Amino acid sequence: MIRGNIPVLLSEAQPEARLGTVTLRQTATNLKEVTVTALRPTITQEADKLVVSIEGTALAAGRTVFDVLTKSPGVFVDQDGNIQLNGRSGVTFMLDGKLTYLLASDLRNLLQSMSVENIRNIEIITSPSAKFDAEGASGILNINLRKNELRGVNGSVFGTGTYNFKQWGGTVGGNVNYKAGKWNSFLSLEHLKRAYNLDGTFTRVFYNGQQTTYYDQEAYGKSKNLGPPNLRLGTDFTLNGRHSIGTMVYFNQNKRWEDFNTATLIGNQPQHPQQFITAHNYLVNTPQTQEQQFR
Repeated sequence: MIRGNIPVLLSEAQPEARLGTVTLRQTATNLKEVTVTALRPTITQEADKLVVSIEGTALAAGRTVFDVLTKSPGVFVDQDGNIQLNGRSGVTFMLDGKLTYLLASDLRNLLQSMSVENIRNIEIITSPSAKFDAEGASGILNINLRKNELRGVNGSVFGTGTYNFKQWGGTVGGNVNYKAGKWNSFLSLEHLKRAYNLDGTFTRVFYNGQQTTYYDQEAYGKSKNLGPPNLRLGTDFTLNGRHSIGTMVYFNQNKRWEDFNTATLIGNQPQHPQQFITAHNYLVNTPQTQEQQFR
């Protein structure tokens, strides 16, 4: 048996050494605390809906609600910005379970003007139950906003920046919350600029049995959303563990510029056009949303 610290030297002449029986001393160390960290799943399948979690996930990094929707399962957005769910149009949109009575263009602008920092999750309901109106037969997308869970006065500020190699964009904003007793009040403000670009080349060939027509088209365009601070103000009173009553006022106003140009060459032979057509489409839209909800 070997005890103590005995040096052992190995060399080319003596490559081996016999140590006999080696006894290891047992030592125990007590930890003060153990923290188990788990990541929240981004997508959760429930009995009647699919929930896309945003709060506390990587999806909340400098994106808009419209950006997250385009990446959600079963949601498809065509080139005109129309939103479909599992290939069906006429999708019903809700905010915190309340219907939004907006045109498709105004709804798109609203979603593009909402940053995901104020969103908790998105519920995708492909087969609405009987508790929903018949308007949701094509499916329902319900956007749940974040709620304050901290006591006292607290708040936060945020800012993001984007660049698509042609235009700059970004978002700045903040929120203040106050919770005392059964009362919970909040104020949220944000200002944003979103920029988009579109470039494409299209070649079309039409046969009518006797003549062939060639269409060569180049399209390029850009658009941006710019709005004054979006405001969300509300308060609610907790009646019990499952019921509360309150009101919320949401105001959103932004301006959208769209500039889309096309150049088309038409002829009976490829690379030999007989007609040249240019089109310039310019649109300025100022949607406005004022909504007051009671729960």
